[in-house]
Amino acid sequence: MNILLENSDEVATELEKKNDEYLEYLDKHINGVITAFKNFFVPLAINSDESITVGKYSNAEFVRAIKVKALSIDKHDLSKYNDLEFEPYRRHFYPTLEEQNADEDQKRAWEEGYDKAWEHHYEHNSHHIEYWYDHKNSIPHDMDLESIIEMICDWISMAYYFDNGIDEWWNNQEECKKERSMMTPETINIVNDIYKIIKK
Repeated sequence: MNILLENSDEVATELEKKNDEYLEYLDKHINGVITAFKNFFVPLAINSDESITVGKYSNAEFVRAIKVKALSIDKHDLSKYNDLEFEPYRRHFYPTLEEQNADEDQKRAWEEGYDKAWEHHYEHNSHHIEYWYDHKNSIPHDMDLESIIEMICDWISMAYYFDNGIDEWWNNQEECKKERSMMTPETINIVNDIYKIIKK
């Protein structure tokens, strides 16, 4: 076999492997979000306690938000499968050997592509605090309750994936701390109330 063809076959095979690894991660993450929702939020809707409030929301409003989110929780992170996000994310987190050994100009271009993919992701997914943040003027806006519920499920799924307890993720994970620092007082109040409820 021609050595050039042989090498291109190896590159294609490694790329397929990296694509599969990233797809496996996405499946695990989305399943983790759904599992977190079922484990922590569905019981709160089924066994609703009228004394529970979250921030400015009554128990009835909280339960209604859980029921609304139940209709779409399985669509979590679907934008990561589209062309604008999939390849930049895959290359960033699961690079092939060839991509790891690329020259610095190429790596910089790929990182710019990843930054654009991340911007597209948070602009189209309201469970990210960045969706609610005015980046131009550095002004945060209140998140809606359904988005907060999904965001917390997202955090719990990440804790599952990295084998951290929820407390560890909440208290020590830099990404989680950064996101909380971008929230309005009202949003952080709701997040804290929900966190206390699901910890019980």
